[in-house]
Amino acid sequence: MNQLAYALNLALVLCELGFRSEQATCIRLAQECLARVGAEGRRGGRWCVDEEAYRAIGPALAVHDHQFETATVTEIRRAERTILDRIAAGDVVRVEAVQPHPFPNEEGDSRGKASSQMV
Repeated sequence: MNQLAYALNLALVLCELGFRSEQATCIRLAQECLARVGAEGRRGGRWCVDEEAYRAIGPALAVHDHQFETATVTEIRRAERTILDRIAAGDVVRVEAVQPHPFPNEEGDSRGKASSQMV
């Protein structure tokens, strides 16, 4: 979920910077679906991307891929800084998925919850 949230965040900020800006609504819809899937996952103990979310997230990731083909490294880094600034300012939607994660956390524990933030 973290990777999907980050990709959608990056796509939205790149839209704001003028890369496929007409697709911002598509990206926001995908973010809303991902947030819903995350909330359902918290209630059920695992998350699953349903048909509606799949149909929203897939095209948004295609926008992301196209943006990466056209944006420069400098522009992508600018978008990444914008995301970090928004997280620091608390201007995010936080999504937490409670389930084991294959990578250990800071304490070396691979159990617990992973969190994603959407800007």
